[in-house]
Amino acid sequence: MAVVVSIIVKEGMFRYKYKLGKQLNSDALIVNAYEHRSDVYSSIAALIGISAAVLGGIFGIGWLEYADPVTGLLVALPVIRMAWKLGKESIHNTLDHVLHDEDTEEFRNVVQSIPEVKKLDELHAREHGHYVIIDLKISVDPHITVEQGHRIGKSVKKKLMENKNVQNVMVHINPYSESGSFKDDIDIQ
Repeated sequence: MAVVVSIIVKEGMFRYKYKLGKQLNSDALIVNAYEHRSDVYSSIAALIGISAAVLGGIFGIGWLEYADPVTGLLVALPVIRMAWKLGKESIHNTLDHVLHDEDTEEFRNVVQSIPEVKKLDELHAREHGHYVIIDLKISVDPHITVEQGHRIGKSVKKKLMENKNVQNVMVHINPYSESGSFKDDIDIQ
């Protein structure tokens, strides 16, 4: 009876922590939730294995006495698979991951929606854990003041950071040229 109660409680804990982990975008909570799920599998295996071994002893079926260790081995396989999957996701989230062009389309549209931006020269976005860092170069009217160019850069940054996943934006301002070529010897951060 205690094993059945354990299965129900652990499954409830898994569902609660998994849902909360997804809401908070917390890998730690999700991993902890899966620890409860592996406890559920272990408890089910223990219940089946012990029951089969006991029945084997009562009815004199010798091979059923090995049900407990066999079910333990069968449960180990999905637990190892789950550990591999979660480990792979954790490593991916820990390292910087460059977003592909199709993943940055929303950011490009935001930048290009600002009227003072004459051209989006480059946009590089990288995912670090659950947030995004964006580096971009934009071209603006070459006849405006430095202060006006700075305001445009701040406007672009502010607009991009309205996305809750964007943690930081670094904007480089270039003078716009019809030919698209400009002298870019100095990179000012």
